[in-house]
Amino acid sequence: MENNWRIWNKDDKVEMRTYLRATGELPEMESAKQLVEIMRPFYNNEMTVLDFGCAAGHYYNSVKRLNKDVKYTGADPTKKYIEFANTNFKGTSAKFKDADLFDDKNDLGLFDFVYCCNVILHLPDFRVPLRNLVSRTKKYCIIRTLISDTTLLAKYLYSDDFDANGNPTNFVYQNTYSEKLLKSFVQSLGNYKVSFIDDKFDLTQINQEHKDFDKTQQTGVTLVQDNKQIVGNLIFNWKWMLIEKI
Repeated sequence: MENNWRIWNKDDKVEMRTYLRATGELPEMESAKQLVEIMRPFYNNEMTVLDFGCAAGHYYNSVKRLNKDVKYTGADPTKKYIEFANTNFKGTSAKFKDADLFDDKNDLGLFDFVYCCNVILHLPDFRVPLRNLVSRTKKYCIIRTLISDTTLLAKYLYSDDFDANGNPTNFVYQNTYSEKLLKSFVQSLGNYKVSFIDDKFDLTQINQEHKDFDKTQQTGVTLVQDNKQIVGNLIFNWKWMLIEKI
């Protein structure tokens, strides 16, 4: 039961668009554009970058705008994503490795920049992954996830199947955490400055993808209404957390 949330291991195509973005068949994500702008003031060409939860590696296409030879490593526990990325980006500066955010002993090493986008919300707990992300950074750690004033724990069910104890058997988490909770946890790990950045996006592109993919991607695709990002019957309040090692 404890691994039922790892939906990507059951069907890596639940996020089919990661492949299409990696190959350039779909446009750059709005979050990838903003990530580059968050990194730009701090980045220099000698810096190393870790993309944890990289999926098929589509964020590499964005961060290489900072430097075409960016020292980039992508890590993800879904082996099909890593196999695809190593083939698709062969001959570039990118490296891809099989690694899990819940593994305290992964051998990835240290990086100047560590970022993790659109992943923490889908995990059963944020504490071990966040600790492992922060432990891998020399200076900057950037997280994009669902953040609000209060914490809301939710599950998206791929089917209405439950076990004998009433637990869903086929689902993914869609958790929102409070700024206060996240900040206090990070600061409990050491001397870190934590700041939050509002999410920015072009609603035209997001709504076009909703139109094109909402009926074919199982988890639903983001729709923007009244400047709010909606997935299914939940409002997704995306924010960025910038963690700086002092």
